[in-house]
Amino acid sequence: MKTSIVSGVKYGVAGLLLAILLPVGISTSDSSKDTLIGILGSVCGLLSVAVLLTGIVLLAKSSVSIPVFLKSFLSPSLLLAAISVWNLVNAGWLPWAG
Repeated sequence: MKTSIVSGVKYGVAGLLLAILLPVGISTSDSSKDTLIGILGSVCGLLSVAVLLTGIVLLAKSSVSIPVFLKSFLSPSLLLAAISVWNLVNAGWLPWAG
């Protein structure tokens, strides 16, 4: 069970690091700001899905309890999804939302 918790936290931390590295990527790259923000939003969205699916699989196998699933998998997944949507709206890739 400890391994599954560490796995969920790893995915969440990776997504947050990507969000923190965005300003560095914008300042050092020749790509447009909107493109970099959109790419970051897409990556955060994919990480969100990966974290959630990992948690669902572990929950289905009875490797983790429901409180552990909520704290270690669902919460980071929702945070990454919110970052993803925010970035995609700011990049103009979701025009219907902005």
